[in-house]
Amino acid sequence: MDQYNQKYNKDNSFLRNIIVGTLAEMNKKICYYNRLDNDTLERVDVPCLFSTTGQERFLADEFVYDAISNGKAIGNYESVPRCVLNLNGMGVNAAEQTNKFINTKIVREVNGKLRTCYLMTCFLPVTLNFDTVVICSNHLELLKLTEAIVSRIYKNENLFNIDFGGIGNVEAQLTVPADYQHERPTEFSVSEKKEFKISFSIEVKSFIPCFEHGLSIDEIDDMLRGLDPNADGFVEFRPNKYGKMEMRIGGVIAGYEINEYCADHIPEKSITSNTIKPLKGTEDTLLDRRTNIDNNKK
Repeated sequence: MDQYNQKYNKDNSFLRNIIVGTLAEMNKKICYYNRLDNDTLERVDVPCLFSTTGQERFLADEFVYDAISNGKAIGNYESVPRCVLNLNGMGVNAAEQTNKFINTKIVREVNGKLRTCYLMTCFLPVTLNFDTVVICSNHLELLKLTEAIVSRIYKNENLFNIDFGGIGNVEAQLTVPADYQHERPTEFSVSEKKEFKISFSIEVKSFIPCFEHGLSIDEIDDMLRGLDPNADGFVEFRPNKYGKMEMRIGGVIAGYEINEYCADHIPEKSITSNTIKPLKGTEDTLLDRRTNIDNNKK
């Protein structure tokens, strides 16, 4: 089975895609160099992780019992240096919204066939705020990473794109503040961790696609699976003959009817087809109408 078409429960959350895109962008930016000798430089990349936690039973099953059964050592696997992000809030920027609904093309694979669906979509501007902590092993590392954050992120435009299952690329922007809090331990005991920390906040601006009539991406997939697999054409969400909204295949003109009156009175093709020429059977009517117009002018 094609792995590209596999769907998982995590694929229908756009906020999760924004978080993953932010982590990927931060992973590329935070790094520093160690000089080993006069001719050797070592690049140290700082991994960016998302803060997750759980109940004590879950943590024990994940990191103790599974580790023993797999023959792994039990202990602290937290690497240093590392960057940890924690989402603390999200807000909608109502003042930045321009076009409420635009026509958006969505390409989905349904029953082994690609379907192109057109839906009116509102791209709602949102802002995500992250509390960020960079953990270092010594004071020199703390200073180098602060310089890297300022030079690589603060002084540059951090634009990246987020993909959401056939909708296309949604733009996002990452910004960091001008102030950074340093935590440098001066007194500590043997049992305490000696950690140097850089604390700051991250603001990510992006858009959440909101489909017409409040449709979710799961509802769209479910309705697309119910279409005739043999029918071709793009798909729109519009009412049927009973007024019920559904996914329908076809263009703007889904069908046509022949008017018998027009078929009987269309003039024959000639070199004067584009000139004013009365239809067959309407000469007397046009003549009476012209006579009435002339009489009114007099």
